[in-house]
Amino acid sequence: MARHSGDSCRPGELGHLAELAEQAELDVRRIIETLDGRRGPERQIRDLYASMTNEATIEARGATPIRAELARIDAVDSPPALARQIGRLSAMNAGGPFGASAGIDATNPTALLVTVAQGGTLLPERDYYLRTDAAMQAIRAQYLAYLTTIFRLAERPATAADVQDVLALETQLARAQRPHAESQIRAPGAPLKLHQAMRDMPGFDWQAWAEPQGFDLATRIIFEQPDFFRSFAAAVGTTPLDTWKDWLAARYITASSIFLSSGFADARFEFFGRVLSGQEAPRERWKRGVSMVNGHLGDEMGRLDVKKHLPEASRAHVERMVEMIMRGFREAMAEAEWMTPEARRAARDKLSRMSASVGYPARWRDYSRLRIAPDDLLGNAQRAFEFDNADNMR
Repeated sequence: MARHSGDSCRPGELGHLAELAEQAELDVRRIIETLDGRRGPERQIRDLYASMTNEATIEARGATPIRAELARIDAVDSPPALARQIGRLSAMNAGGPFGASAGIDATNPTALLVTVAQGGTLLPERDYYLRTDAAMQAIRAQYLAYLTTIFRLAERPATAADVQDVLALETQLARAQRPHAESQIRAPGAPLKLHQAMRDMPGFDWQAWAEPQGFDLATRIIFEQPDFFRSFAAAVGTTPLDTWKDWLAARYITASSIFLSSGFADARFEFFGRVLSGQEAPRERWKRGVSMVNGHLGDEMGRLDVKKHLPEASRAHVERMVEMIMRGFREAMAEAEWMTPEARRAARDKLSRMSASVGYPARWRDYSRLRIAPDDLLGNAQRAFEFDNADNMR
């Protein structure tokens, strides 16, 4: 009997892959640390990396980087203001409750389609809120302790009842969520325009939520689990606004904590890393710096890399080879006696729509509008996510 393993890696392969990944990170680190960094893109790279690796500056700033946004959350005074603030944090990848992606509408290639998935809970699965066994009760108790810790570090007054209310709200949202296995087999909701979402899922200002993210530019939005979103919208009118603000503050602080001083970062790691995931230690800071640079200034790093390893002459040589191959295909199709005229036309059409990219793009991404500061790690992360979000919605 033939056997098929779900693990496609042979013994030792994972170790080799890890070694290659480690070496790639070291290579990028060497490039970053040897840059002149006095102006332009090279300065952006050096400053972004320095903002993650300069621990003394991060520690000295403490909770200062999150105070302005927490004040915005505290200033929320109505359901539309709540929706707008949720949209703002979503645009910065700073605690927004729903996962979302934008792409081309398959039924209309000129239109933008946004897909939104259920969320609103910080624990990994809905069972963490709903199961009553001792293990899950212990995790929920540790979660309450975590919330208490981050509110204290942020100098945000919160009583035991306040954090219990946050947990109760998340539990309510967890009950409304569609189980993961069911989500895999059930069709998502029908695409909606924003005014239809306002009508079909009343209670939450979807327009105010969409605008900070640029989703109001989308032709249609798919809410993957419409029952959840209806329940979420309805809960806005039945849950005290102060509880929503505490819930949003907890999400914002948690999302920001990896960019803050050690008190915040350690609290997040101890609960989400060690308790929930079994991790032994946080990722080294220089590696997180490399990941930030690759993630937010990837084209600039790519340009530096190909400048070193792929001379223009080598790229031109490969492009000539590709053109020769394409020409060979065209000639073979012209001479193929077995092809019918219809098949030849179809093949030529396919070939005409083929394009080849060699080594690097013809046009690199322009980061000149992205502001990077060497002493503002959280601000850098939020501005970079906003920049990426705006780019994706164009």
